[in-house]
Amino acid sequence: MKNKKYQISSFLSMAAVVLLGTVDSRAQGNGETAIVDVDIVAKELGISQALEDELKAMETNINTQLKDAQNKLQAQFDAEKDKAGANPTDEQKNQLAGLNRGMTQNLLAARDKAQAAINQTRVGRIVQFRDKVKGYALKAAKAKGFKVVIVKSELVLDYDPSVDISIDIAKLMKADGVTPENVWPKVAPAPTPAAGAVPAAGATGAVPAKPNP
Repeated sequence: MKNKKYQISSFLSMAAVVLLGTVDSRAQGNGETAIVDVDIVAKELGISQALEDELKAMETNINTQLKDAQNKLQAQFDAEKDKAGANPTDEQKNQLAGLNRGMTQNLLAARDKAQAAINQTRVGRIVQFRDKVKGYALKAAKAKGFKVVIVKSELVLDYDPSVDISIDIAKLMKADGVTPENVWPKVAPAPTPAAGAVPAAGATGAVPAKPNP
């Protein structure tokens, strides 16, 4: 798995526009609509960095476990190869090739499962933070005379900076003691594929010769 830099900007990939107040078409035409850039709020509160650090730590842990699994499976393959001897029969060669293919597939499946665990964590954190922002958005908006709050996205063509209440929301949340730790309650970490989680040779009749996930 190649190293990736996870960005909090994906907050908006959850939905093109997320309404944080009640939409009234009349209000939108009367200058009563405020805009929030969730990325700015996240950065101001240290949420962006916290999420990036968490995902990087998960990926490092997963890569370590996958490498350990690969080494153990390689040892299994080498043992099978030694049993076949220096001049294996055609049947033994076919068996070794099958072992190689099957175990490579198992490692790739484990890698995909690990990536899914990272994505699941990312999405969950984003949803939790967005819900937290929603609790402060309308309060910040009303303080400036707005009645509706929408999230900045590609569907918002343009707006006057005076309607952006991102910093106001961040200030309210800071004053209320909001941190990554209390936005994201302590929960059991998402499962990652330990070395033993990758099926061994006997499970699928396959062990890799130098698998390259």
